[in-house]
Amino acid sequence: MRILVIANNAISQFNNNGKTVYSFLKDISSENIAQLYFGTNEIPFLEGCKNYYRITEVDVLKSIVTLKFFTKNTHDRLISQISTSTPNKKKEGNLLRFLKKHSSTLAIFRDQLWQLNTWDSKELNKWIRQFEPTVIFAVLGDCIFTHKIAIKLAKRYNIPLFIYFTDDYILNDLSSNIFQRIHYHKLKKIYAKSISFSKKSFVIGEKMQKAYCNFFEHDFGILVNGIDVETFKRFKINKITDNQPVIVSYIGGLHLNRWKSIVKLAQIVNQQNDFNIEFYVFSVAVPDDSILQAFSRVGVSYCGSLNYEGVLKQMEKSHILLHIESFDKKDRLYTRYSISTKIPEYMISKRGIIAFGPSDIASIEIFKDNNLGCVLTEMDTVEGIKSKIIKFMRLYNQYDFTRQYEYALEHFDQRKMLLSSIL
Repeated sequence: MRILVIANNAISQFNNNGKTVYSFLKDISSENIAQLYFGTNEIPFLEGCKNYYRITEVDVLKSIVTLKFFTKNTHDRLISQISTSTPNKKKEGNLLRFLKKHSSTLAIFRDQLWQLNTWDSKELNKWIRQFEPTVIFAVLGDCIFTHKIAIKLAKRYNIPLFIYFTDDYILNDLSSNIFQRIHYHKLKKIYAKSISFSKKSFVIGEKMQKAYCNFFEHDFGILVNGIDVETFKRFKINKITDNQPVIVSYIGGLHLNRWKSIVKLAQIVNQQNDFNIEFYVFSVAVPDDSILQAFSRVGVSYCGSLNYEGVLKQMEKSHILLHIESFDKKDRLYTRYSISTKIPEYMISKRGIIAFGPSDIASIEIFKDNNLGCVLTEMDTVEGIKSKIIKFMRLYNQYDFTRQYEYALEHFDQRKMLLSSIL
C-alpha cells in the first residue's frame, strides 16, 4: 500500500492536522507515504514522510504571470530547504494579518485562482507517477480547491479516495456578506460531491458523526487523534509542593478567540491566595500587541513556539495543562465538533488537566462526561470556578491519573481502524 496524503498542512510532530495525520500513519514505512500539501511557512516532518510536494498561492500567481508553472517544491529541493529551516517566530506583517482577518471573505477569490488549474503541471504528475500511489488520504477543510484537486487526481490515476474531516464548516452558514455566502454555497456543493465520490469518509468524533450522517445522509467512520504511548513513558508524576509555584501551561493555538478564555481564567485564578500559580502560553503564531498586553495584565507569560521535544519538556515541567475553548457564539459553532490533537497527550502525561470552555463543545464534553480533570464551563460562576480550581489543586497529589490514561488508550489509538479501511 502506497498512500498519497493531500492536505493543507504538512505531516508534522506537533502542528494541528499534520500531527493528526502522522499519528495515523506512523506505523507505515515513510517510503510508502508521499504528501501533496499547500501550506506556507511549514517544516514537514522527514521521519514521517520523506517525499513531499508543495504548491502555494505564490506558485500559482507566478505561473499566471509567466504562463509557465515554475516550482522549487519537489522532494530533493524541499529536503535542502527543510534542513536549514526553523519555525517562524517573527510577528506577522500587516498584510498577512489583514489576509487572515478577512480570509473568509477572500476565500472565493482564492478558489478562483486555483480554478485556473496551473497547479496541474507536468512536474507534479511526474512526481505522482514515480511514487505510484495506491490510495489517496485527504484531509479536506474549507478550501474548495483542495476538494477538487483530490477528486481530480483520484479519477486520473484511478485510485480510491478516503476523506477525513476534523472541523465543521458546513452545518451553519456563518457568512456575513455576499462573497462569504457565495463561497459557503459552493463549499456545501463540493462537500457533497467529495463525500459521494469517496470510498469512505471519516470524521473526528461521535458528535460530528451523528450530525454529518443526518445532514449528508451518508455513512461516516470515526477517527480520533492517535497517541504515541512510548514517548510518554518517561513522564513521572509531578507533585505540587509548598515551596514551588504551580506551573500551568497552555500549548496550542490562540485563534478563534481562545486567548480571551485564557485571560478570563487567569483573572479568576489571580483572585485566590491559596496557591502561587504561574501561567505559561506557547503558540506558533505570535499574538499581536493587544493580546500580549492582555496577557501581561493578568500575569500570563507568552513564551513563543516549541518544537516537539520542547513541547514534551514543557509538559514534564508542568503540574497542570490547559485545554481552552472560546465562549464566543460564532467560535463555538466552528469548534463544537472538534477534538484537539493535544487532548490524548494531556491524558497520558500524568498531569492534571483543566478544561475551560462551553459545555456543549465536543472536546469539553469528553472531560465532563467522563469526570476527567477539572472542568469549567459557562454553568460555573466566578466563585464556583475559583472554588473548583482550589479544590483540584488541594487534592492534586491524590489524583488518580490512571483513569485518564486508560481512557486515552481506549479512545485515542485508532490507527488500525484507518489501515483496515484503506487496505
